[in-house]
Amino acid sequence: MSESIQRAGFCNRFCGRCCSAKSFEGHPGIAAIFPGLKENGDCINLEWRDGKAECLIYETRPDLCQIFPQHPAILDMIPECSYYFIPVGEVTGSLWRT
Repeated sequence: MSESIQRAGFCNRFCGRCCSAKSFEGHPGIAAIFPGLKENGDCINLEWRDGKAECLIYETRPDLCQIFPQHPAILDMIPECSYYFIPVGEVTGSLWRT
């Protein structure tokens, strides 16, 4: 990630798109990103409960999952993601992307 920007916000846990290979079709490292996939393309550790995405290994999830998204360009693939990027040192009054 660029030193001039930082990730802000938090996971809204409604879309689960970051846990689905369908969101990253064509990415050259897709096999290395996901530990395994269900037939529908979701990560084997993704479950849906009461309309929310839930990671079954959240406390021990891979580093890649913990730092997602690492770059603003990734948000182009998942526009409903509630993370956003701001200049380093900028304070925001809202946790939600506007």
